[in-house]
Amino acid sequence: MLPSNLYSTYRQYKHDTDVVASWLAQTGKTLGCATELLASNSTSPTNVNLKSARLKGKARKSAKAQAHRQADNFSNQSQTRQKYVLALKNFVPLAEFIGTKLNEAKI
Repeated sequence: MLPSNLYSTYRQYKHDTDVVASWLAQTGKTLGCATELLASNSTSPTNVNLKSARLKGKARKSAKAQAHRQADNFSNQSQTRQKYVLALKNFVPLAEFIGTKLNEAKI
């Protein structure tokens, strides 16, 4: 298992990425962005030859309890935000589309 400081940093990174993706998707949708940029084309490859990294015994029980406590903290912060799944390759084109539309609106 990851050290607690590394785990909390990773959780913060994931949360911030979700916030950015949600903002991009919501803003792009309201500005009339093409649905190709808003769709997620990701497929997760599975490898059946991988060995399980699953914890056993007390380590599993304590990790589960810690994850549950941290999930409660994050769920309280993000109850109203809708979560979007965007392909990473679409972040930049979507941001450029939003920038172009906002610049057109200012002129």
